[in-house]
Amino acid sequence: MFRRVFLLASLLGTACSSGDAPAGERSGRLVLTRTAPARLTLLDMPALARYCERDSSLSVVAVGASWAGALAMRTVWPLNEETQFAVAATLGGAGSAAVAARPTGDSVQAALTGQTGTITVRPGAALGGRIEAGIPGDSGVATRLIGRFDDLTVRSGACP
Repeated sequence: MFRRVFLLASLLGTACSSGDAPAGERSGRLVLTRTAPARLTLLDMPALARYCERDSSLSVVAVGASWAGALAMRTVWPLNEETQFAVAATLGGAGSAAVAARPTGDSVQAALTGQTGTITVRPGAALGGRIEAGIPGDSGVATRLIGRFDDLTVRSGACP
Protein backbone atom coordinates (compact mmCIF):
# COMPACT_ATOMS: atom_id res chain seq x y z
CA MET A 1 0.00 0.00 0.00
CA PHE A 2 2.78 2.44 0.97
CA ARG A 3 4.59 1.77 -2.34
CA ARG A 4 1.41 2.53 -4.34
CA VAL A 5 0.79 5.77 -2.47
CA PHE A 6 4.47 6.73 -2.83
CA LEU A 7 4.38 6.05 -6.60
CA LEU A 8 1.30 8.20 -7.11
CA ALA A 9 2.61 10.94 -4.83
CA SER A 10 5.97 11.11 -6.58
CA LEU A 11 4.43 11.16 -10.05
CA LEU A 12 1.89 13.81 -9.14
CA GLY A 13 4.55 15.81 -7.33
CA THR A 14 6.55 15.86 -10.53
CA ALA A 15 3.47 17.05 -12.41
CA CYS A 16 2.61 19.78 -9.96
CA SER A 17 6.11 21.23 -9.98
CA SER A 18 6.61 21.11 -13.74
CA GLY A 19 4.55 24.08 -14.90
CA ASP A 20 3.45 24.65 -18.47
CA ALA A 21 5.21 23.14 -21.44
CA PRO A 22 7.85 25.45 -22.94
CA ALA A 23 6.98 27.25 -26.17
CA GLY A 24 7.40 25.04 -29.22
CA GLU A 25 6.65 21.79 -27.40
CA ARG A 26 3.62 19.73 -28.35
CA SER A 27 0.78 19.89 -25.88
CA GLY A 28 -0.36 16.27 -25.78
CA ARG A 29 -3.24 14.76 -23.86
CA LEU A 30 -3.96 12.01 -21.38
CA VAL A 31 -7.42 10.45 -21.39
CA LEU A 32 -8.51 7.96 -18.70
CA THR A 33 -11.96 6.39 -18.62
CA ARG A 34 -13.36 4.04 -16.01
CA THR A 35 -15.40 1.42 -17.91
CA ALA A 36 -16.54 -0.70 -14.98
CA PRO A 37 -18.50 -0.77 -12.79
CA ALA A 38 -20.00 2.26 -14.62
CA ARG A 39 -18.54 4.24 -17.53
CA LEU A 40 -17.08 7.62 -16.55
CA THR A 41 -14.35 9.71 -18.19
CA LEU A 42 -12.09 10.66 -15.29
CA LEU A 43 -9.79 12.96 -17.21
CA ASP A 44 -9.24 14.26 -20.72
CA MET A 45 -6.66 17.01 -20.49
CA PRO A 46 -3.19 18.24 -21.40
CA ALA A 47 -0.38 16.16 -19.91
CA LEU A 48 3.36 16.30 -19.43
CA ALA A 49 5.84 13.52 -20.25
CA ARG A 50 9.29 13.13 -18.73
CA TYR A 51 12.12 10.65 -19.14
CA CYS A 52 14.74 10.05 -16.46
CA GLU A 53 17.74 8.26 -17.95
CA ARG A 54 19.24 7.67 -14.51
CA ASP A 55 16.50 5.19 -13.54
CA SER A 56 15.08 4.46 -17.02
CA SER A 57 11.62 5.79 -16.15
CA LEU A 58 9.20 7.38 -18.57
CA SER A 59 6.23 9.12 -16.95
CA VAL A 60 3.08 10.89 -18.09
CA VAL A 61 1.08 13.06 -15.68
CA ALA A 62 -2.06 15.19 -15.85
CA VAL A 63 -3.65 17.14 -13.01
CA GLY A 64 -7.09 18.69 -13.32
CA ALA A 65 -9.72 20.23 -11.08
CA SER A 66 -11.49 16.90 -10.46
CA TRP A 67 -9.00 14.10 -11.18
CA ALA A 68 -5.28 13.50 -11.58
CA GLY A 69 -3.71 10.63 -13.50
CA ALA A 70 -0.24 9.23 -13.92
CA LEU A 71 1.54 6.52 -15.89
CA ALA A 72 5.08 5.27 -15.41
CA MET A 73 7.04 2.83 -17.56
CA ARG A 74 10.49 1.37 -17.08
CA THR A 75 12.19 1.65 -20.48
CA VAL A 76 14.79 3.37 -22.61
CA TRP A 77 13.56 6.39 -24.58
CA PRO A 78 13.05 6.88 -27.48
CA LEU A 79 11.47 3.61 -28.61
CA ASN A 80 12.24 2.20 -32.06
CA GLU A 81 9.21 -0.09 -32.24
CA GLU A 82 5.80 -0.49 -30.66
CA THR A 83 6.36 -1.70 -27.11
CA GLN A 84 3.97 -3.25 -24.62
CA PHE A 85 4.46 -2.84 -20.86
CA ALA A 86 2.90 -5.03 -18.14
CA VAL A 87 0.87 -3.05 -15.58
CA ALA A 88 1.38 -3.92 -11.92
CA ALA A 89 0.65 -2.19 -8.61
CA THR A 90 4.25 -0.95 -8.41
CA LEU A 91 6.84 -0.08 -11.02
CA GLY A 92 9.38 -2.90 -11.34
CA GLY A 93 12.14 -3.69 -13.79
CA ALA A 94 12.38 -3.14 -17.55
CA GLY A 95 9.07 -3.67 -19.32
CA SER A 96 6.96 -2.88 -16.26
CA ALA A 97 4.40 -0.10 -15.91
CA ALA A 98 2.12 1.52 -13.35
CA VAL A 99 -1.06 3.55 -13.81
CA ALA A 100 -3.08 5.45 -11.22
CA ALA A 101 -5.91 7.98 -11.05
CA ARG A 102 -7.15 9.90 -8.04
CA PRO A 103 -9.81 12.49 -7.30
CA THR A 104 -7.97 15.74 -6.59
CA GLY A 105 -10.52 17.13 -4.16
CA ASP A 106 -10.59 14.12 -1.83
CA SER A 107 -7.48 13.39 0.21
CA VAL A 108 -9.09 10.39 1.93
CA GLN A 109 -10.38 8.31 -0.98
CA ALA A 110 -7.87 5.73 -2.24
CA ALA A 111 -6.38 6.11 -5.70
CA LEU A 112 -7.41 3.77 -8.49
CA THR A 113 -4.16 1.85 -8.99
CA GLY A 114 -3.83 -0.61 -11.87
CA GLN A 115 -2.84 -4.13 -10.85
CA THR A 116 -3.11 -5.89 -14.21
CA GLY A 117 -3.19 -4.89 -17.86
CA THR A 118 -0.97 -3.30 -20.46
CA ILE A 119 0.30 0.04 -21.68
CA THR A 120 1.22 0.01 -25.35
CA VAL A 121 3.52 2.76 -26.65
CA ARG A 122 3.96 3.65 -30.32
CA PRO A 123 7.42 4.48 -31.70
CA GLY A 124 8.18 8.00 -32.84
CA ALA A 125 9.37 11.39 -31.66
CA ALA A 126 6.04 12.16 -29.99
CA LEU A 127 4.93 9.88 -27.16
CA GLY A 128 1.60 8.16 -27.72
CA GLY A 129 -0.17 4.95 -26.90
CA ARG A 130 -3.05 3.23 -25.15
CA ILE A 131 -3.83 2.01 -21.65
CA GLU A 132 -5.84 -0.95 -20.33
CA ALA A 133 -5.72 -1.64 -16.59
CA GLY A 134 -7.67 -3.75 -14.14
CA ILE A 135 -8.21 -2.94 -10.47
CA PRO A 136 -9.69 -5.58 -8.19
CA GLY A 137 -12.47 -4.26 -5.96
CA ASP A 138 -12.77 -4.75 -2.21
CA SER A 139 -16.30 -6.11 -2.61
CA GLY A 140 -15.40 -8.33 -5.56
CA VAL A 141 -16.46 -5.74 -8.16
CA ALA A 142 -13.53 -5.02 -10.46
CA THR A 143 -12.78 -1.60 -11.92
CA ARG A 144 -11.34 -1.20 -15.40
CA LEU A 145 -9.46 1.81 -16.74
CA ILE A 146 -8.88 2.39 -20.43
CA GLY A 147 -7.27 5.37 -22.03
CA ARG A 148 -4.81 6.91 -24.38
CA PHE A 149 -2.01 9.44 -24.46
CA ASP A 150 -1.16 11.32 -27.63
CA ASP A 151 1.28 13.78 -29.14
CA LEU A 152 3.39 14.32 -26.01
CA THR A 153 6.81 15.92 -26.12
CA VAL A 154 9.10 13.97 -23.78
CA ARG A 155 11.42 16.09 -21.66
CA SER A 156 14.67 14.26 -20.93
CA GLY A 157 16.92 14.68 -17.94
CA ALA A 158 13.95 15.33 -15.68
CA CYS A 159 14.86 13.18 -12.70
CA PRO A 160 13.27 13.75 -9.30
